[in-house]
Amino acid sequence: MEKALIDTSILIEPFTPWKNNEPNYKLASLSLLRGRLHTFRKSIAPVISIGVMGEFNLIVNRKETIIKGMNVEKRDQMTRIIQSFFNNCEMVGLSKGTIEMCNKILSLDKRIDPLDALHLSTAINENCRNIILIDQTILENIKIKNLCKENELNLINFGIKKNMDIKRPNKDFLSQV
Repeated sequence: MEKALIDTSILIEPFTPWKNNEPNYKLASLSLLRGRLHTFRKSIAPVISIGVMGEFNLIVNRKETIIKGMNVEKRDQMTRIIQSFFNNCEMVGLSKGTIEMCNKILSLDKRIDPLDALHLSTAINENCRNIILIDQTILENIKIKNLCKENELNLINFGIKKNMDIKRPNKDFLSQV
C-alpha cells in the first residue's frame, strides 16, 4: 500500500466555510475522514505530518468564531472524527532532510506558501508516493510538478465533481492514486 500525505484543507473542509462550496465536496471530505471511501482506503496508507497538524490548529484558531459558533454537539463530533482519523494515520515529524527540501522548494518559486512547501518536502522526505490536496496553485505549478516528478511524488487533486458517488471516487481520481 502506498503512503499518501493528506493536506490540511481536506481535514478542515467538512467543518468550516472554505474554498470549495460544492455540496458533494464537504460530504466527500467527511467520508474520507470517517474512513468511508473504501476504494480509496484500499489504495493508500494516509500520512499526517506535524506541519499539517500545526496548520490545522492555526486554521481552527483563525476561524475560532466559526468553531465557537458551532453547537457543542457539532464541535464534539468534529473532535471525534478528527481524532479517529489521526489515530488511523501514520504520524511523521520534521527532520533535517525535510527542512533542506523545504528550502529547495521555497527557492524554486517565491510564490509558494511556506506551509505548502513544508508539506511537499515532508511527503518527499518520508517517501510518500502521493500527496492529496486541493490547492490549484500547487497542482498547476510547473516547477513544483517537475520537482515532484523527479522525487516520484504524485500530486493528487482531491477535487470532487458534483453528483459524484462519494463512496466510490471517480475513475479520474482513483487513476491518480
